[in-house]
Amino acid sequence: MKLIKQLLILIVPLLVSMPLIGQIKVYNVESTIVREFEIGAKTYFSIITNKADIKVITTTEELIKITTVLSSKNENKQLAENDLKLQKHIIHKKSNTISIVNYVEITNGGSKPTSNLQTTFIIEIPHSVIGEFKIKNNFGKIEFSNVAAKAIIESKFCPITITNYEGSLKLDSYYGDVSLNNIEGKLALSTKHSKLNIENHNGDFILKSSFSKINLININPKQTSTIEDDHSEINLSQTCLSCNYILFDLEKSEFNFPSTATVSYSLKEEFKITGSLFNSKPTRIIDIKSNTGIVSLKAISK
Repeated sequence: MKLIKQLLILIVPLLVSMPLIGQIKVYNVESTIVREFEIGAKTYFSIITNKADIKVITTTEELIKITTVLSSKNENKQLAENDLKLQKHIIHKKSNTISIVNYVEITNGGSKPTSNLQTTFIIEIPHSVIGEFKIKNNFGKIEFSNVAAKAIIESKFCPITITNYEGSLKLDSYYGDVSLNNIEGKLALSTKHSKLNIENHNGDFILKSSFSKINLININPKQTSTIEDDHSEINLSQTCLSCNYILFDLEKSEFNFPSTATVSYSLKEEFKITGSLFNSKPTRIIDIKSNTGIVSLKAISK
């Protein structure tokens, strides 16, 4: 993979008036760097960041473009400019792997920045490239839009939005808001103290949640999918339109379902089948295990 071009846009101080007490004026100082790479047969991304916004989108150009935006906000213009210089990042390429990290550089005896620092990485990849991503990010944001990829994401205190995505996704969220919409592919999800919304997913999934709120809308597994819950609230709406049945293994949990539900379901502890005709050889299953949680089904039909 070859570096095509690197562009540095000069630091630009901006005066921003913010609606705070006394109309405090805040300086926003920014620096933008653009790097371009030739595409290879395979492209791997290793991203380890803190307090960074990561956006992955597609481009019509046959190259990979990474735009880095560093910003520093402070009521004092000089402090904003000085603190901006403390923000560092590395984009390193080796063979077909692009590594991205960011950090704040503080020398011995140096003072910590007092400005509000922010780093944004915008990664543009061609439609023809299926990127493989390993991302670890805390206290930032992660966005994927209109891409085909394989991704492994580990995040803390980080909202995640993924739309129009094709490929496998393994995601571990701790105290985050996660939104997945129009997903084609296998999902392996783990949430702790998080909110997860999945809408329009075709493919099998494994979901492990604890102390989370889960909303699943129009979920269609190909074979068998599993939900393992501990003290979470799970809502399924317009889900499993082609499932044969849903299995429930509930322990100290609340189970709510509509009387009009036509999907066959089984309460394991009672071995009781209710609803439409039970298929002893189902091809599509959602297996739900819940411990001290709430499971609700809404508007479910075959």
